[in-house]
Amino acid sequence: MSMKDRLTAKAAGIGTKPRVPNETPATGPRMPRTAPGQLMSSLPFLADQEREIEELRGKLAVAEINVASSGATQKQVDDLRARLEQTERDAAEAASRGLELPLDSLVEVEGRRRKLTIEQFSELVENLRNHVLVQAITVRPISNGKYEVVSGNNRVAAYRHLGHKTIKAVILDSSEDLVELSAFYANLLQPSLPDYEKYLGFKKRQQQTGKTQRELADEAGLNDKQVSALFSFEKLPDSCKKHLDARPEILGYNAAMKLVQAVADGNFDLVVEAVQMLATDSRFTQAQAVAHATKKRDASAQPRSVPVVIKEGKTVVCKIETRGGRVLVDFADAEASAKWAQRFAEFVKEERAKEPK
Repeated sequence: MSMKDRLTAKAAGIGTKPRVPNETPATGPRMPRTAPGQLMSSLPFLADQEREIEELRGKLAVAEINVASSGATQKQVDDLRARLEQTERDAAEAASRGLELPLDSLVEVEGRRRKLTIEQFSELVENLRNHVLVQAITVRPISNGKYEVVSGNNRVAAYRHLGHKTIKAVILDSSEDLVELSAFYANLLQPSLPDYEKYLGFKKRQQQTGKTQRELADEAGLNDKQVSALFSFEKLPDSCKKHLDARPEILGYNAAMKLVQAVADGNFDLVVEAVQMLATDSRFTQAQAVAHATKKRDASAQPRSVPVVIKEGKTVVCKIETRGGRVLVDFADAEASAKWAQRFAEFVKEERAKEPK
């Protein structure tokens, strides 16, 4: 059995059985062709199962409350409870496919743990305190009975916090390079990870490898349009990306694509305002941000910039004016325009280098 086949077989035990899509092979989503992509393909199904359990718990809680006010029958409550118990049994069965490993045998590799806020980690701890571990961690054997964690460092940390001694794990028998790649995509393709952080991950991978967006998509087992959409964040103004660095969850890639188009349409300043409002006002939605960034301003109400005219004697060298976030320099001489464009680019780089990081 090849390394790819062994890794795929191991990955099959991590999550639930994937549902068969309705699409035909010619039109349906393509299956991941790489081992990391196949390993990660189970994540959406795991997320679906977790969401189903949470949804059933919520429905059951509402139904139990409504029974007292005749808003629901006892049979409805019993049916929901039975469905929840069966779903939790299925989750427990999926988790039991892994081995039970001692927590003190697990080694965390620096850089593999996905960053969580204090609130997110607390939610994970409470979830694991009250419910079964739906998704087993994945590990790789090293030496002396130790295992390095490939995916699941936050689950391990939560189990340690709760005082557990062991955790369910799937052991991967694969090369170090393949493990690193699998760990990278295990974090990057988590459904809960904000789109902006996914973009940063793909961007880092691109810088490390020189791969094109299409090659990155093939490596991750994703549609190249999905990766291309994530890279739309790259075209946002730098000031917008600073807000996203601090609060990556405020903007998804669909809205980002529309904001990028608004920049191209000349609404640079409106896009900057929209992202700033997203970052500072929790009530401001992405839909409102897109509406703000794409609205047409009354041209008569906008202050018109006064062009600065540079002359040599009576000869006009160039005219300089501002329009929103753009500086327009109009030279009469095309050769001079190219020369000054290069000098201006060098000047901007020098000034940016002086700014505090």
